[in-house]
Amino acid sequence: MDFLTLTLELFRNADHFIMYIAQTYGWWVYLVLFMIFYSETGIVICAFLPGDSLLFIAGAAAAAGALNPWLLIVIISLGAILGNTTNFYIGNWLGNKIYDGSISWIDQDALRKTHDFYEKHGGKT
Repeated sequence: MDFLTLTLELFRNADHFIMYIAQTYGWWVYLVLFMIFYSETGIVICAFLPGDSLLFIAGAAAAAGALNPWLLIVIISLGAILGNTTNFYIGNWLGNKIYDGSISWIDQDALRKTHDFYEKHGGKT
């Protein structure tokens, strides 16, 4: 199965994707799951990945005996926690640069207006 077909299978038939990776590549399925959950929470542009539905499918695969449930819990938790931490530090670094004016393509006037709007109407929005 080539990479494009495998990627499409992740979005169309995630259950077949997990079972195929587990049967064909063995323990590599844990690395694939780690990378999916890490990327979904750690890299902002990867939020489209099917992490939430993949949790149920991975659990079903573990119940069917294709995956070790304890290792699955550790791998998914570690991927989500490390991804969240990475995303926090990226946001902290980038946020400071946005607000201090280091990034020239950000309109500081528009940023100030947006900040004031959320300060005034933040609870409603």
